Order: sequence, then C-alpha cells, then structure tokens
Amino acid sequence: MGLLQWELLGYGLYRAWILEHMAFARSFQAQSAVSSDTLANLPLWTLYLAISASAATFFFLQKACRTRLLEELVPDCMAACGLIGSSCVAFAAVSGNNEVLLAGFALAGLSGGFFEVKWSLYFLRLAKDAVYCNFLLAILLTSVCGIFTSAILPPETFFATALSLFVCMAFLERMAKERNRKLGQDDGWTHIGALSPEADSSMGKKGRNTRKVFRRIVFASALYCVVHVSAITLCAASAPNDHFIRHLANFAAVGILLALFLAKGTLASIELSKFVLPLTAAGLFLILIDARYLGDAAHFLLCFSNKLFEILIWVLVIDFIGALSVSAAAAFGGIVAARNIGSFIGSLLSLSVLSMVGPDASNWTGFVSALTMLSIVTLLWMLSEKTFFDPLYRVNASQVVQTNESTADSSIKALLNLARERKLTSREIDVLLLLVRGKNRATIAEELCISQNTVHTHIMHVYQKLGVHDQQELIKMI
Repeated sequence: MGLLQWELLGYGLYRAWILEHMAFARSFQAQSAVSSDTLANLPLWTLYLAISASAATFFFLQKACRTRLLEELVPDCMAACGLIGSSCVAFAAVSGNNEVLLAGFALAGLSGGFFEVKWSLYFLRLAKDAVYCNFLLAILLTSVCGIFTSAILPPETFFATALSLFVCMAFLERMAKERNRKLGQDDGWTHIGALSPEADSSMGKKGRNTRKVFRRIVFASALYCVVHVSAITLCAASAPNDHFIRHLANFAAVGILLALFLAKGTLASIELSKFVLPLTAAGLFLILIDARYLGDAAHFLLCFSNKLFEILIWVLVIDFIGALSVSAAAAFGGIVAARNIGSFIGSLLSLSVLSMVGPDASNWTGFVSALTMLSIVTLLWMLSEKTFFDPLYRVNASQVVQTNESTADSSIKALLNLARERKLTSREIDVLLLLVRGKNRATIAEELCISQNTVHTHIMHVYQKLGVHDQQELIKMI
C-alpha cells in the first residue's frame, strides 16, 4: 500500500462541511443585535453539543450494530441527518424560523460527530508515516476549502457549498470502502479498531493504567479548547473579522508541518507540543496589550497554535491506539467529544464575561490573565514527561523490555537502563534491541512495519544519544 491514499481527502471535505456550519452559526451570532444574547449563540452551542453527543456514543453504537443490515443502515441514516440538517439550516436562513434552524444544527451535529470518528478509523489501516501524511493533506484541503468559501463565496451560497462538500465526501468514502474491500480488509466500520472480547476482558491493571492515561489526554484537550474558544471569541468581539484569518492560520500551520514531514519524517508528539505553549501565550499576550489593534494578529496566532495542538492530540491518540489495547472508536470519540465540550464551555464562558464587563478590551485583563495561566498550566502539564508522555513511553516499551529482560544478561539490562537514561523513545528502543542483535535496516523495517527511511532516522538518533558511530561500535558496547 502506497504512502498517499487520495480517497482519505474525504476527511478534509467532511471537516470543511462541518466548518461551514460553524461559520454560518457564528455569522448568525454576529448579525444579532446583542452578540452575547443566548438566542444568538444557541445555533453554535447546539452544534457543539450534538457533535459531542454523537461522537461520545459512537463506541456504544459500534458495539450495538451486530448485523450487516445495521452496519449499512446506521451510516446511511447519519448521512441523511447531515443532508436534512443542512437543508433545514438553509431553509431557516430564508424563513427566519429559529426552531427549524436549531433542529438543522442538531441534525448536522449528530451526523458530524459520527463521521468525524468514522473517518478517523480509516486511517488505522495505514503505516504511521502514511497516517501522518494523509491526515495533513486532508486538513490542508479543509483549509483551502475554507479560504475559498470565506474569501470568495457569499453567505447565500451556504446550501450549495454544504451540499457539494457532503456529496464529494460521501463519494470518497465509498472509494475508501472499495479500496479496503479490494485489499481484503473490509470487515465493516463496526470492527475497525474494536477490541476483541478476549482483549477487552483481560485488560486488568494495564487496562486501568490505559484509561488513566487516556483520561489525561481527553482532559487536556478539553481544557485547551476552553482557552482557545474563549480567546478567539474575545478577538472577534474586539476586532470583528471573517473566517479567512482562521483558515489562513490553519493553512500555514499544516503547510509548515508538511514541509517538516518531507524534510525530517513524522514528528513525535512531544516535539509538536513544544511549539504550542509559546504560540498560545503570544496570542493571549497580544490581546492583553491591545485587543483592538492586535486582535487579528492574536486571532492568527491562536488559530495557528490550536491547529498544532489538534494535530498533536490526533498523533498522540494514534500512538496510544497502536501501543495499547484500547478501542479506537472510544479513543477518537472521547477526543472529539472533549474538544467540542471544551469549545462549548469556552464560548459560554467568554460570552458571560462579555455580558458582564462589556466589549471594552481594557476590562478583560483579569479574564485573559486567567486564560493565560490555564493554558500555561495545561501545556506544562502535558510537557511533563513523568505525568503525561512517560506513561505512554513505559507501556510502549514494556513488551520489548519484558520479553528481552527475561532472557537478557546483565549487559543487555545495562544497555536498556542506559537507553532510559539517555531518553530514547519507545520506537528507538525497539530499533536499538534489533541493532544489537545484528539486524540490518531492511530487516528492522520489516519487523517494525515502518519504512527504511524512518528506520535510518531512528538509527541516527540512537547513535547520537548513545555516543556511538556505527552498529559494530554499538555491539561492542554490550
């Protein structure tokens, strides 16, 4: 299977479709006489909550669909919900019927949460480099669509745009299913990433540790979304702007990551996380300095850092699923639900502050300072290897360490201890243990199911961290 899977661009079209609805909801809010009025924000809040509910229940829906009929019927019903929801929103925009408007956003959100998780499962078929590359390309397509629709198309074209995006997304999903079928991998969306009953019942202490780490990821994702949505709501209140800035920032972030991928390969999640904190803090400080004149710059930085954080969490979840016995549906569903619940809380919080202190940016100092502290605490907590990334590192390496330490002599154990001291990643430890057994690059790539270029990168990192120059010197070390 090649690196690029063009049908996975359908994920980008799906995201463009749901962002069209969010943009429409925010424009409805902006056109209201009082932007902090509850009625003006109900469409956006309804969308957030519907996506969260649908994503959170995907895991249970996956387990409930035991027949082929239900397996085919449920996605079709969710697709119908999406089309009906878009139609209701378009009709309500013309007729002014608020009940139909809210019903439309609720249906679109239910469809959106389902397809967000379902599309994410398609990426699990690929090797890690292919996952990362195709995910970035899909998000890049979302940004291009967003730039085009926000800069060129008038709001009156909402229904035609949403319908076109949804139909193209559905077509590409059929292609993705057909590719899986040709590869003999099409066992249905209810089986992709699902735990077997044996694995589900034998988790034990490891399962409790797994859930603990996963709760940390979900909680961090929700907290960051509270900060992000609160801040960009303030930016929109102080320096109103369209969605062009958001999509431009997303395009820039994904474009840079794609360039880094081509130059260095897949970035580790810990590397991505180091860029999020300074960019988020810089955006919040610009609001503190002068939200009226620096609001657009702050908005750009906040959206840029949010996109990095979103990709960081997505990569972390992929690592999490690959390393531990955890349901992919539960993992992706939990993250999507947390992100949208956090966005809902952030929107509610910032609009409550605006209603109390008014649109004058000088009155926001305390609130923005609190957001800054919350973002710093959240991201520093994530960056702490012991409290966030290290549990994954320990479990990732546990199988290799356990199987090798049981038969290894003292020199191998000393090497493993040295690897931990020099902060080798779990994948680098895997490569190290194969190198000392005399395996070459091709064999390592085959055993670990990664490309030879990725193996070469890991080997170079191992040599640098252990202070050796070649494989023979490494073997002599033990």
